[in-house]
Amino acid sequence: MNDRPPKPVQETMSDEDFAMIVQEMARSPGYREEYAHRKARLNELREHILSRQNDPPEPEEPEPEPVQEMMSDEDFSMIVQEMAKSPGYADGCARRMAAIMEFHELLRDSTGIPADGLKFMRDDEAEEE
Repeated sequence: MNDRPPKPVQETMSDEDFAMIVQEMARSPGYREEYAHRKARLNELREHILSRQNDPPEPEEPEPEPVQEMMSDEDFSMIVQEMAKSPGYADGCARRMAAIMEFHELLRDSTGIPADGLKFMRDDEAEEE
């Protein structure tokens, strides 16, 4: 096994090493153009930040009103009145009521549900509220 301790990692780069790396980078083709472009973008960003420094803060948006959990009776009756004005509403309502009554009879006559089961289930729901 290797009994020697590992060499400590150099935390900072020496100035000489940094200067040598920059000199090598400067020799690569297109470095000066890229450097000028990056410097221009940084100056634009600096100017933008400084110009925004004097802008007043944007007003905070008010919190939305809480959602109403229950609809008022007046709102419900207004909605029903508007729905009743639409063409074919009465015919559609009659068809839906007939289907509901038919479904209710099927459930009422089912042997798996006691005769008072539907009423019992509705009573339970009312008590939970």
